[in-house]
Amino acid sequence: MLLRRVDFGAWLWIALLIIFTISSVLQPNNASGPPAASDLPLSLYRLGEWVLGFVMLCSLYTSEGEDHAMDLIIRLIGSICWAYIALVWIVLPIAPSLVYAPLEDIGGGNARFGGILIHPVHLSVLAGVAFFYALFFFQGRKKLFCCFITALTLLLTYARSEQIVFLIALFAYLMIFSRKFVLRMLGATTICTIAAGVIVFEDKFLDYLERGHGLHNLTTLSERTDVWKASFQAFWLRPYIGYGYIAGVKHAIVDNWNATNWVPPHSHSEFIQALVSGGILAGLLMLAVYLRVIWVAFRNAHRSMKHTFLLIVVLQISAMAIIMPLVTVQFSRIGAVFILAFVGLMSEVKVPARVRQTRTVRVPSIPTLQWPEEV
Repeated sequence: MLLRRVDFGAWLWIALLIIFTISSVLQPNNASGPPAASDLPLSLYRLGEWVLGFVMLCSLYTSEGEDHAMDLIIRLIGSICWAYIALVWIVLPIAPSLVYAPLEDIGGGNARFGGILIHPVHLSVLAGVAFFYALFFFQGRKKLFCCFITALTLLLTYARSEQIVFLIALFAYLMIFSRKFVLRMLGATTICTIAAGVIVFEDKFLDYLERGHGLHNLTTLSERTDVWKASFQAFWLRPYIGYGYIAGVKHAIVDNWNATNWVPPHSHSEFIQALVSGGILAGLLMLAVYLRVIWVAFRNAHRSMKHTFLLIVVLQISAMAIIMPLVTVQFSRIGAVFILAFVGLMSEVKVPARVRQTRTVRVPSIPTLQWPEEV
């Protein structure tokens, strides 16, 4: 089996791996004492999951032919999303309490689709990606049915942020990327209908957004602003090296956390989590990862429908990375989808080949000998 050479910006990930490893080894003491004996092995184990995932993906991607590599990435993204959507719908009639229940870490509130089987926010992101997968690559009644299922799944998760991101992505596709006048009119009609519904059913709309937790939960983004405040307090105490991968961040947040009803397991933001984990350099590298893939996605979006799909995937996941960590925590479904899109887009960048310049050397002509004619 032949492996072709690809360039997907591996130096960014290697630098992050080195920083997170060093910060984990140098994890400081917390308020309750020195780090637990399991903290460093756990951090290295979680980093090893990402390394193994990268190695497997790169091996699979490079063994595929260049003409079919993008198809492989698209199929893997679609398979991951639809596998989990099918799972929750299959389990729903068998054990509804597993997939449609309030979240245990918050307590109370409305039941949300996903329940304890898969976090509703994660399910909502997968549903948003799966919607565009069906919209782009399915045909006929299958497209309509799958789009309806994904939209219903997204609605039942009560994931406010992803719903807003999904509507923005859908509107951008219909109004900007689509060249069909009918789709543009459909996008404008959809936005007007949603706006009119919000105005008419304002009370019901607010009740839906509050999810049974009151207005404070809505204004604090499910208490994420409190978590960000505690995370930044910890970051400014150790801004250059951080607290280590996963375990050290959790201890640092606990030391600066005042609430008693629950303890956040992470910083609830990809970029803040990177800052607290590995310091300011790790935060800048993580920001560079997202900015670079977004830039490449926009540049290549016009090439084909597959590139447009990957652009929408990257935009949805990058927007959600503001309120949830993906790569800076243990290997996850959403993180795997992002890595697939990253490798697929970055490896498709065409680097102009360098033409080696050569000097033209004039070779002196050899004079020809003229023999005397025979008499």
